[in-house]
Amino acid sequence: GTTAHTESLIFTNSEPSILLDIIETMEKLGINRNEWKCQLAIRSQENPNGKIEEDLKSWWSDKLQIKKENIVSMEWRKGNGKEFGSLRIFISNAVLFEIFVNGLLRWVKENILNLDESVLVPILRGIVASEGTLIVGKKLQGVNLACDKKSEEPFLFRLILWKLGIKTNSTKRLDMLNITGLVILCILSMFK
Repeated sequence: GTTAHTESLIFTNSEPSILLDIIETMEKLGINRNEWKCQLAIRSQENPNGKIEEDLKSWWSDKLQIKKENIVSMEWRKGNGKEFGSLRIFISNAVLFEIFVNGLLRWVKENILNLDESVLVPILRGIVASEGTLIVGKKLQGVNLACDKKSEEPFLFRLILWKLGIKTNSTKRLDMLNITGLVILCILSMFK
C-alpha cells in the first residue's frame, strides 16, 4: 500500500521484489536507494529480538540491496505472519510527494474514464495487491478490497472495476468492496 504523511511517501509489502521495483523506479527518477528508511514489521509468537532481528534485517537488506543501517526500526506484534515479515520503506521528499499526490494521482483521477484496459489492469493489480484480501473457505470465495470510506477510494475503485466490466457486491461496510464469483478468476489471472 501507499500512503502519504507529512510529505513522505510510504510503501509497505511482504514481497521484496515489489519493493525493489519501487526503489529501482525511483532511482530512475534520481532518488538514491540509500535515501530510503525502512521499518521491519513482524508478526510472530515470540518477539524476534537479538540475532533473529539481525538476521531479518540482513535478509531484507540483501534482497533490496540497501544498507542494513537503513532499517531503522522493527515493529513486532504477537500473531502469525510471513516468515520474513513485511517492510515499510519511506522517504521524506516534498518534491517527490508533490509529483505523486498532486501530479500522477490527480492525473489518474481526472483521466480515469479515458484510460483503456492496458492502463487500468496494472492499476487494478496494484489495488488488489495492496488492498485486497482473499476470502477462502473450501475454495476461493471472493476478494475484499479495503478502502478509506472518507476518501475518493470507494468511488475510484468502483469506477476502475466498472470500466473493466467487473461488478461489486453490495455490502453494509463503506470501507470495503466485495467481489465474488467467476470474476475472481479473471482478477487473479491478471497477475502474471
